[in-house]
Amino acid sequence: MRHSSKIYIFVLISLTVGQARAQFFTRTWNEFISPVTTDARYYLIGGSFLTGVSVVDGVEDSLGTDIQNETIENHPLGDASRFGDLAGQLVPNALYIGAFYSMGYFNDDFLATKKASHMLKSTIYSTFATTVLKKTIREPRPDSNNRDAFPSGHTTSAFAFAAVVGTEHEWYWGVAAYGLAGLVAYSRINDNAHRLQDVLGGATVGLTYGLSIHYLYKDEKSPIAKFSLIPFGDGLMVGYRTTFAH
Repeated sequence: MRHSSKIYIFVLISLTVGQARAQFFTRTWNEFISPVTTDARYYLIGGSFLTGVSVVDGVEDSLGTDIQNETIENHPLGDASRFGDLAGQLVPNALYIGAFYSMGYFNDDFLATKKASHMLKSTIYSTFATTVLKKTIREPRPDSNNRDAFPSGHTTSAFAFAAVVGTEHEWYWGVAAYGLAGLVAYSRINDNAHRLQDVLGGATVGLTYGLSIHYLYKDEKSPIAKFSLIPFGDGLMVGYRTTFAH
């Protein structure tokens, strides 16, 4: 009886771990492709169109190149471009994640944890997508021979941050966050680190992931813990399961 009990426990644990692993990979895949499966796809289509227009022969000469040359020549941001560079290096994203995860943990606040989770996922997925595009397209930078210009990673993280803030907080916080993202994007042109199409591409990736993760989980409520009693041998085994209501 003792031997069969060990087998039963092993099978139960194996099934539980297998199910959890399958759910994890399914959830991760659904989140990764969410820019094309949620309403965020309209922003993806619009941003992709604008990015494409900026590199079309003739249009780039009249729009992208003129903006690039005038900005590089005049450096309108001055020392503020340093702030834009710093803000595009995941600093706001990391501060937001740390602050809201702490609030959620110490105050048992599910909504705070949810906001931190959205920021973390939007940042990770958009950064991964941008890295893949950089390695695939290999566009040279305007100021060096490095072939990692498209899309702009700084702009990606900044717009992922802005999209989460804009959907999870009051409108004025959203306006401030998008203003910061705009500063980051323009600072990359100001510093001759990227071209117009690079920052448009980065903005599209960051924005769509920030919005799509919100669309996936906007109706998610606080977790519900469920206990169950399962007959086991001569007694009972207590089971505990946590799910999320929608």
